[in-house]
Amino acid sequence: MKKVLRLLCLGLCLTLLLGLLTGCGAGSPEETENRVPGQQEFAADTGGGDEEIKKAIELGFVPDELRDDYDLQINYGEFCSILDCFVSGLYPELLPAWEEVSGNYRQSDEPMCRMEGALVLFYAAECLGLDACGYEYNIPLEDYTAPEVDFYQGVDWDYPLLPDIFRPYYNETLANSENYSWRCGLDYADNAKRFVEYNSYGNGKTFFDYDESYSLNLGSPFERGDAIRAVERLYENARFFMYEPSAELQCSLSPQAMELAAAMPEVSWQQLPDWKGCTVAARPWCASYGIGMLYQQEEIEALGSLGFDFIRAPLDFNGIFEGTDTGKANPAFLENMDRLLEYCALEGIHVCFDLHDMPGFNTGGDDSLITLWSDGETQELFVEFWRFMAEYYRDVPSGLLSFNLLNEPHGNDGEPSDQVYSQIMLRAVEAIREVNPDRLIFADMLGVTQGIPVQGLADAQVAQAFHPYFLSGGVQSWPVNVINGFVHRDNGILSLSGSFPAGSSFTLKLSRVHGSSLFRLEADGLAAAELAAGTEAQGENGCTGVYEAGTGGEWRSYEGLELSCTLDRDCGVLRLIQEEGCWYQLERISISTPDYSLSISCNGSVVTDERVPDLLISDDGQVSAVEEGVLITQSGDWLEESFREYADFREQTGCCIMAQEFGFNETIDYQAGLKAAEDLLSVLEGYDIPWCSWYGNFGPLMDERDYQWSMEFEGYSLKKEGAEYEMVSQNLMLDTGMMEVFRKYMD
Repeated sequence: MKKVLRLLCLGLCLTLLLGLLTGCGAGSPEETENRVPGQQEFAADTGGGDEEIKKAIELGFVPDELRDDYDLQINYGEFCSILDCFVSGLYPELLPAWEEVSGNYRQSDEPMCRMEGALVLFYAAECLGLDACGYEYNIPLEDYTAPEVDFYQGVDWDYPLLPDIFRPYYNETLANSENYSWRCGLDYADNAKRFVEYNSYGNGKTFFDYDESYSLNLGSPFERGDAIRAVERLYENARFFMYEPSAELQCSLSPQAMELAAAMPEVSWQQLPDWKGCTVAARPWCASYGIGMLYQQEEIEALGSLGFDFIRAPLDFNGIFEGTDTGKANPAFLENMDRLLEYCALEGIHVCFDLHDMPGFNTGGDDSLITLWSDGETQELFVEFWRFMAEYYRDVPSGLLSFNLLNEPHGNDGEPSDQVYSQIMLRAVEAIREVNPDRLIFADMLGVTQGIPVQGLADAQVAQAFHPYFLSGGVQSWPVNVINGFVHRDNGILSLSGSFPAGSSFTLKLSRVHGSSLFRLEADGLAAAELAAGTEAQGENGCTGVYEAGTGGEWRSYEGLELSCTLDRDCGVLRLIQEEGCWYQLERISISTPDYSLSISCNGSVVTDERVPDLLISDDGQVSAVEEGVLITQSGDWLEESFREYADFREQTGCCIMAQEFGFNETIDYQAGLKAAEDLLSVLEGYDIPWCSWYGNFGPLMDERDYQWSMEFEGYSLKKEGAEYEMVSQNLMLDTGMMEVFRKYMD
């Protein structure tokens, strides 16, 4: 099997280098206004020109007699002959088992409907152990289909060659999963339908095409082209769940790419180019958005044409290795990474691979599962990951490729100490340097987004990176007043003092509430508004989650929980009193009077002082505080003062600094985001700090398929209100206003 896989991989790499394919799999389907990611026209006439069919033929999956007339209805024997080629090519040892599974129908010339095709494909997938491939990332169409759509329209269930379709289905992997164990309570017919409607892990398509109403048309004839495409998509899926000895895998960059890489600017921990960058889509997670996990040449070409010369690519340990066995790696995942380097070499763009997730550490998951800072086995996995990466990319010049050891180091109880963090990072640095002494290495600073330079790495000859996310969601203006927003009832009462005439309105938005809480808003000691919270089930009253906090009892997170009032008399002091409950977290305070409107943001990353503020509001809307340290006014001057420590650290240590992630998404007022971006880039330029933005709705370039998916399936828009977008390629749209700001600071 290894020999077959190597031949297949060699063929794919040669095809890539010849420029015949734009990715590992089919070309991007043509989209219309109403079409969602991965959707194709149902039963389209390929005329032999379908890229997926071409690829299936190249891979040897299509017998000679089935290489035309793709709109003809296929029969059982013909479909089994395609699957035979697939199985013998990838799983020759399982061919006898597949022949036995399909023995009841493999010689039949009975024509098939799409439901029968789904069942036979599912039987084959089960036989090969692929029936659960990618299930963690997949979203069934049925979850988003209108109630009136009948998936089984035209299905008569009279399939004498398939007598077990109503037998209960069981898969141990799914049975032990958190989200998909219910599938083991369904029969084979239901599971076959669900299997083919899922977006496949590799290319972001369902195994069967669906129409504009998301119906799979299971009662319609199963056409030859449909069958071939389904098997090619199963192949794309399968490759991401096949592993080979790590030591036998080699980087597949072409000689042309290596030559171009050698000519790129020299880099080191003491010498960084004036990089202007953008993160590429985090492909390990993008299957859930319907666009697959394969890097797209279209995206890199668009970034190159816009003037970007640096990209940051988040990685997931779990996609590369088989469980925690670093001795077994996935060739398809690595080829995907190589493909990204190939594209970037052609555009003269530097790539930084950045580890975001691994067993024992996650960027955005359950922090209680983080063991990297305390567990020796987890630390060894971390070191082995980078040892493998160094070896695999041993010959790739540093001008093209750098490594960022770990994204936003944090733990269950905050960040690790400088000493603990440094000791673990130094082990990874040593492992990389043993293989490639010249590799440029980045280490993220501590503090997640605060960016605290790591003193323990000052002599490690690594560059350090920070993530200046300084605006919280909902910010309405720039400059902006900021408080911590966490209020514990034992620490005092939040108060606003000023001259507030009748008709003034106040809105306090809460994001977290502890226990059964009763809030009262008092105006000069008289009740102005009340709010009860803290007992809702998830989904009620804006509650987005219910959590336990040790012995402190339950606390809840909220979206849109607000306490508001409009004054019916003049007022001098407004106070928010928590009658019941223990603590709460504010997100924003909004004030509107006849003379001014203002918003106070709450961001504990910016204001770490948790003392409850007593705020003073002047007659023209200026905000101050009785005590220093509890209020910060964010502005260009504040950014310049905040970033001065990076310039000082560079001066003292020789370590270069880079802003490797930032952005302003659709929750931030668009004009405020533009002004803040202008000040940020101006300050970075003043300190000679290269930068790289986050991607999608946080950055200037967004995949329209992400936007379509969020609108269709998640019910909200990723577009920024007030922004204008321009399509710069088939699937990518540019925030022209944000790009205009970026261009001012790009060569």
